[in-house]
Amino acid sequence: MKKKKVWLAVLVIAVVICAVGVLLWFLLSGSNKSSKDILTDSIKHNFGLTKITKSDTDYEKFIKENIINATVSAKINVDDEIATGQLDFYGGKEQLYLLGELKEGNEKFALEGLLKEKRIYFTLKDKLSKYYYVDLDEILKEVQTELENLEGLNIDFEKITKYIEESIEEVITEDKIEVESATKTINGKEYKTKKYSYTITGLDVYNMASSFIKKVKADKELYKQLVDVLEKTEYKNANIDEMFDAVLDEIAVVKEYGKLLTYKAHIYNDVAISSEITVYIQEQNQSIPLLFVINNIDGFYEAYLSVMGQRIINFEAKETSTDNYDLSVSAQGQKLVVGTFKGNEDKFSLELRNTEALGEEFKVTADAEIKDEFTTKANIKFEFARELDGELTIETKVVDSIPSVDVSNSAPYKEMTEEDKKVLEEFGLDDVNLESSEDMLEGMF
Repeated sequence: MKKKKVWLAVLVIAVVICAVGVLLWFLLSGSNKSSKDILTDSIKHNFGLTKITKSDTDYEKFIKENIINATVSAKINVDDEIATGQLDFYGGKEQLYLLGELKEGNEKFALEGLLKEKRIYFTLKDKLSKYYYVDLDEILKEVQTELENLEGLNIDFEKITKYIEESIEEVITEDKIEVESATKTINGKEYKTKKYSYTITGLDVYNMASSFIKKVKADKELYKQLVDVLEKTEYKNANIDEMFDAVLDEIAVVKEYGKLLTYKAHIYNDVAISSEITVYIQEQNQSIPLLFVINNIDGFYEAYLSVMGQRIINFEAKETSTDNYDLSVSAQGQKLVVGTFKGNEDKFSLELRNTEALGEEFKVTADAEIKDEFTTKANIKFEFARELDGELTIETKVVDSIPSVDVSNSAPYKEMTEEDKKVLEEFGLDDVNLESSEDMLEGMF
């Protein structure tokens, strides 16, 4: 019985998450200027989506033809004890190189690793006697076995997507969007707006799932594909129809939940100046509203989270002049962090510091310059009280080559000497199993 309750809870949570996704998909998929499109525009405006453009860069091709270098340097001072570190990473043209160095007092740690000729090499500089390696083919053997087990399987995901879209359109229709005149106060100023609202209920989600399952069952080709996939899993003896029915039975409880999510948009002069998302959390037979609001007009940006009418956390950015903003973060009505932002998406500087109300002293400054997708530079400085301060720099660029490393003096990882094993133990690396790294390496190239 306990297992069933856990299973039900997981399904209900999944349904709520799907409900959020369904509404966002619906609002972002309009084609004609209608109430639905107005809601779509509100999301793009208030969530900054109008500034997001699709990149024309073919990243896979670029990485195959070029090498990218990323360098991260850090310096931390704790009670006058200084620690420094640097991480250099190179990747591209089916090669990888990594050098990580950490220095604290007289102690120094330097880990070097590289991918070369289908082998992963590593060493601790000035600690291990040589480089050790693991064959990449051995690491990927288990992955290849799994792929072989899936050979011949084919699922038409385009059909699945199509049936999801059709199920959504059947349940969420434009005639259910409510439109009314309203007044919205933002930054102390009142705006006469037109408010658009849409609510997703538990019944909507159930009907959508039911419609989708009916479409899949009616498609003999897709149905067979799913059966073939099940036969390759631990559920090979299961009846797919019974599984579909069990899913509907389990999520039937959401029909009793009423409202799951409401989205509202306030439109002023054909622009969305405010968006509100309310998620209704079911707790002990009560529906608790969790409200997230974004206001965006006349150089003023505000986002806050509210529970049962009480603001929990609030962020504000107020434009003082072109590309200059005053920032603040408040919790339960009390301002805790203030700061400034100067610049744009290509070059900017940021400063954040505490207020007296926060108590804990800190200051963070950041400067960044973004030339293009692969060439960036950023510097971050921080101070916490008087016991901790530090600096972090990050730089990425395209380079001509990966550092040359002589690995002629190397041996298989399994043939590591007893002396070198003791060195790894000293640094807490003796339990690292390089041969279990297939999850990290799968799909790298």
